[in-house]
Amino acid sequence: MSLISVLVVLAVCSRVYGNPQGCSYDSTQLLHTCNARAWSLPLAFGTFSPQPQRILLREVDGELPNGTPTGPTFSGFSAINTASFDSNYAPELIIRCTSNGQLIITQAAFSDMGWVEELTIEDCDILSLPVQVFSHFGNLNRFAIIGGSIDAMIGDSFTGMNVEKMSTVPDPRGEFVIKNSRLVSGGFAFGALFSQANVTSVIIENANLKSIQTDMFYALQKMTYLSLSNNPFTYLPTDLFKGINSLTTVELYGISWACTCTNIWPPAWLESNNITMNGDAVCGSPTAYENVKMSLYDKEQCPQPDACQKAGQTGFVVGSICMTILDVVNYALLFATFVLSLVALGLVIHTKRQVGSAKDSKQKGKPNAKGSGLRRSSASWNKVDDAQNVPT
Repeated sequence: MSLISVLVVLAVCSRVYGNPQGCSYDSTQLLHTCNARAWSLPLAFGTFSPQPQRILLREVDGELPNGTPTGPTFSGFSAINTASFDSNYAPELIIRCTSNGQLIITQAAFSDMGWVEELTIEDCDILSLPVQVFSHFGNLNRFAIIGGSIDAMIGDSFTGMNVEKMSTVPDPRGEFVIKNSRLVSGGFAFGALFSQANVTSVIIENANLKSIQTDMFYALQKMTYLSLSNNPFTYLPTDLFKGINSLTTVELYGISWACTCTNIWPPAWLESNNITMNGDAVCGSPTAYENVKMSLYDKEQCPQPDACQKAGQTGFVVGSICMTILDVVNYALLFATFVLSLVALGLVIHTKRQVGSAKDSKQKGKPNAKGSGLRRSSASWNKVDDAQNVPT
């Protein structure tokens, strides 16, 4: 190919794939990559060609400004035509920081970004998650913070963002992920997940999750999958999963459980509610049971449920049988019936005997005709005999 031909091809490509300063385009992935070290903000929608469907912001360290003099970060994206998106790719925004890079964001930074259906923040030390900071995204198929850390969170940080399984993307997930990202406070702000009623999958792994509120997941009525693996909490609050009837799988790998008779409930409770638990149910304490299975600790240290407790019934135990109030009533009725039957049988026998005795007495009171004749004959004979024996 001649030099002129190459120049023509490059010129055509530059016209077809124009980009803002500091941005490039990968047509095989439909991915616009913009380097924070080289860009000139704002990233204006009209300067992207073709129109963006997937954007990666890389080498970020500092603020994503929402206004002048250095911003906003994005402008003009209200004009995006979502009807022309390639259905093989989810509309996506990825924010990737430099090594140990910080991220400062405000709600207004994401204005007009409602076309995004998957949001990922990678390797950023997020200084804070302000109120409704992600609300401009609206519905998301996947929300993920991976790597880095989260320094501050409030109860309304995720309000306005609706994570749900979306049928408009090639891989419907409904997934909320915080993975390998250190929660500096050791937990979530109270009520932080209350707004995520439509999420189906929650992954909070290796996130320095030290404490969990009893009602942390109570609003997540559509959640089917939960992973809390590789976190430093040592127990789960009782009733943590109560009322979440859609839950089918819980991952609990790498947990150092503080084994007490009140803390070792998860394996048995999950099994009894047809929820699969994946993970090693192994004690981290007390020392005598370190690296010992919960089941052995339970058997050796905890009161075992009696027959009524196993059956989930109220009553009292007789041997290995649980006697409920209904059982007692039934047995009492059966015993009473048996006693009444015996009494009735005794009355019948007694009555029959009395009737028989009455008949015998009646028969004894009647004169016997044949016997009377004999007695009279015997008397007459005796009189004759006596007459003959009179002395002369």
